[in-house]
Amino acid sequence: MAPPLTAGEECRLCGQAFSAFASATGAGAIPSNFITMAMAISIVRGSVGVAIVRLKTGEWSAPCAIMLENPSGQIQPGQDTILLFMSETSVLSLVSRTRLILNSTHRFEAGPYGQAKIAEGVG
Repeated sequence: MAPPLTAGEECRLCGQAFSAFASATGAGAIPSNFITMAMAISIVRGSVGVAIVRLKTGEWSAPCAIMLENPSGQIQPGQDTILLFMSETSVLSLVSRTRLILNSTHRFEAGPYGQAKIAEGVG
């Protein structure tokens, strides 16, 4: 088993994952207007990741570590997952605890990598 990553390493890898989704084009890309409207963003790699919250100034907060629980099984283990929080209520659920629990009421769509795997018949 590989040693755990440092906070800086995890932030760097999460940033790369987010950039891949944000700069992709076509099906599965995150539309720039969604990013502009998002009140918070979390980038999860496997079951751990980071989250940032938009401050009242419009700037993004420093990243904080989060853990993802996925009892519904809608997210495949080990995949990079980007979650956009579009309402104040959803942001409060993110910042009120460090463990994020997803269930069947959440909506998920495959991103640029997931779409490619689905097209190949892998996903």
